[in-house]
Amino acid sequence: MATPKTKTAAGYAGELEALERDIARHLKAGEIDKPAYERIKYQADRAIERTSNVIAEVHLWGKGGALYEIARDDTHWCALLGAIPLHYARDVLSLGNKLSKVKAEELKGHAFYKDCAAYHGRYKDVAAKVLKLKDKIVTATKRREQKKDAAEQMRKAVFIEHKTLVVVLQEHLDAYVTKAGKMAARSFASWMEEMAAVEWDINRVAPEPALTETDKASRYKARRRAFLLSITDPVPDKWPLRKESLKKKAEYVARAKDAAHDSYMEWIYKMIQKIGQPVTAAEMHGNPWINSTITVTCRDRSKQVWHTKMIINRSKYNYPFNQFPSRRTDA
Repeated sequence: MATPKTKTAAGYAGELEALERDIARHLKAGEIDKPAYERIKYQADRAIERTSNVIAEVHLWGKGGALYEIARDDTHWCALLGAIPLHYARDVLSLGNKLSKVKAEELKGHAFYKDCAAYHGRYKDVAAKVLKLKDKIVTATKRREQKKDAAEQMRKAVFIEHKTLVVVLQEHLDAYVTKAGKMAARSFASWMEEMAAVEWDINRVAPEPALTETDKASRYKARRRAFLLSITDPVPDKWPLRKESLKKKAEYVARAKDAAHDSYMEWIYKMIQKIGQPVTAAEMHGNPWINSTITVTCRDRSKQVWHTKMIINRSKYNYPFNQFPSRRTDA
């Protein structure tokens, strides 16, 4: 944006009107994403600096320090001179404090003081709102949590509506979660055996990535090392040695059980969507992680038969996760 041509407060009085409307909208909403806040702050800071440069150009730059000679012994006057140009929203509020400390009437009547006062009057509310908006930032992590909570509330409502089916599908939930916990405990034990085989030296079982390795190999090694560090404890004063941790084992198993619970509930939710309507009766034979057959009678008296068998798939980062592919077999 070009520098304003007019060297007065009136020349830049309307410069932040659009930005003020944007800020007001987010304050009314009570929240703002971090990238949006960073954009607004950047725009406000640039406008604050650019327009305060107008005052500096008129009164300070190239003037040979003439304004200091007016009242060299007045520390508050000198502090006001040193405040211009401004750079950030907080500087505008600080300017107001410096203006209030200048008491001499002949100084307060000077054109520099008047321009600073006019500038502060125009920008103080904008600056205060920018700083207030900082408290309304919602991080990407918080957004994900909000979306997850909203999805969970929606899922609970759907489960209540399809209670007849959900009760049947949940028959094996506890057994599935228990099984996942046992498998996690065995997995943890195998990791500890691998660590013990190299005398618990993290650098031998999971060395840091080398600079010459490919990005894929480097990421794999970094993840493996971070994982092993997360499930073991350090040996005091004996780096790089690690040791087994019962607490971290319990946390590892608990995470596996929580993930199993979530994947099972997600399968139930998907089955509700696939069936497509409330059911009046349902029965399941077998269990979905080996083989199961679900027969439902829908509200319109039609019947559907679904076959499910759990598979273990892997993400692009090679992490295993459970899936429950179900296909309709009555058609």
